[in-house]
Formats: sequence, structure tokens, C-alpha cells
Amino acid sequence: MRRLLTILGAAIVLRVVAGIVAEYPGYLPTPDFRTEFLAGREDTFDVGGYRVAFVAHLLAGPPTLLLGLLLAVPALRQRAPHWHARLGRLVVALALLVVAPSGLVMARHPLPSLSAPERAVAGLGFATLAFLTGVSATLGFVAARRRRFADHERWMMRLLALLVSAVVLRVIGGATSLLLPDAPWSYAANAWASWLLPLVAVEAWHRAAYRKPITADRTSPEGCRPPA
Repeated sequence: MRRLLTILGAAIVLRVVAGIVAEYPGYLPTPDFRTEFLAGREDTFDVGGYRVAFVAHLLAGPPTLLLGLLLAVPALRQRAPHWHARLGRLVVALALLVVAPSGLVMARHPLPSLSAPERAVAGLGFATLAFLTGVSATLGFVAARRRRFADHERWMMRLLALLVSAVVLRVIGGATSLLLPDAPWSYAANAWASWLLPLVAVEAWHRAAYRKPITADRTSPEGCRPPA
């Protein structure tokens, strides 16, 4: 059942990421403000570095997420540990230097059509997501450098959960617009739920996993569960 759920989750992520990439012509090289995401952003798109942050986030987000999913595959760590380490450093660099900073800039300009209070709550939700993304990437990298592989695994799984928020946001947003099209504060609620739900799921998984008897030394690469 766990393997089936993993495959199903990966399929959903790949489907949503493919949909995001398919929308690139509406964003690059010239933004089309008739697209769903950019609708109503004409007046704020060139304010406060939003354009640069948007393009950086758009280009770095999908590959960072897909590489994170690849690094979660146990076979890669076991059969190609050097590639796992190289790709892991790339994921950390993208998350820390591109995804998190661009997310912070974009968080300052949520959907313009929202009321001021809802914009503030939504912006805080996205800013918190960006901050935690940077923290998780940093602490995961530091733990690996110190060969604290159990801690490395936990932080990188948290990072993957935060990266998956982009997919969860689209899924929740689509369901909300279909079932509750006029629900107040739905955008702000989704801004928080999109990363809180996967993060809580990861923490619950860690609690359940670490209650099981330990049969290997978790301070070594062989003894830790596969890091993301």
C-alpha cells in the first residue's frame, strides 16, 4: 500500500509539474496577463523586483522539485552515492540561492485582487514557506557535511515537503475553485495549507518510522533511511 501511494503521489507531482511547464509560453519571454496566474498583476509585475523573482522561481522550481524526488529514490543513494551527493548539492544550491529568495520577493505581492487583510495573511504564508525552505536546505546540507545522516534525512525530507507545496497549492486551488468558488479567504488559507499539510505528513511519517526498532547504525550512510 505504501508503494502504491508513493507511485500515485509521484504521478500527481509529475502531472502538475508538466502542466506548469506547459504554461511557460504564457509567461516567457513576454508575460501574458490573460493567463490564470498573471491575471490582474499588470500593475505589480514590475514592482519591487517581482518580474525577476517570478522568472527565477518559475525556472528553478520544477527542476529543484524533480531532482528532490529523484534523490528520494533509495536505489540512487545505494548504487550511485557520488551522484546522490552531487545532485544533492545542486538541489541545496537551487533551493537556498534561487527558490527561497525569489519566493520571499514574490510573497510581498500576493494576488492584487484580494482585500488588504487577506493579502497580508497570504503573503505571510508564502514568506514563511520561503524562509523554511532556506532553513531546511541549509540544515540538511550542514548535517550531511557533519556526517549526521539521520538528521540530514529528516531535513531533506522536510525540504521536499516544502517544495511539493507548489503542487499541493494547485491541487487545493483547483478543488476549491470547483467546489467552493466563492469561499472567502480561500486563497490565504491555501497559501498556508499548501505547505503545512505535506510538512505535517512528513513529521508524522518520521514519528512513526523512528518508533520502529533500529536494526542498523543510523549515524552511517548504510544505516540511515534514504535522504531526499
